[in-house]
Amino acid sequence: MRRAIAISSTLLLSLALLPHVKADEDAAWDVADRHGPGEGLSFTVSEGTWMNVDVHPDGTRFVFDLLGDLYELPLTGGIATRLTSGSAWDAEPRYAPDGNSILFPSDRGNNDNLWLVDPDGG
Repeated sequence: MRRAIAISSTLLLSLALLPHVKADEDAAWDVADRHGPGEGLSFTVSEGTWMNVDVHPDGTRFVFDLLGDLYELPLTGGIATRLTSGSAWDAEPRYAPDGNSILFPSDRGNNDNLWLVDPDGG
């Protein structure tokens, strides 16, 4: 119990020390906008955890999520094709029964909703 209280106290103290930034009340907030300082990052991975996977109805490929983006990969292996990107958190992809679209929840549009993407990323 003490440890949880110490962590909470440290977090509150850290938040209190942050500079106060007045938001432009007329500007609409958008999850896709950059919020604060940052730089682009490029990296390569060969494995992941806590991923959701669905196999295409024809059994030749599968779709998966990794770090908030969706990817498709042939069942035989190879290089994954990114289907979605950006700061929105796209997850839990599922192929439509005919395989012509992929359904997934995302916070794009500033709210968690269901979205569709074509298997080619369109």
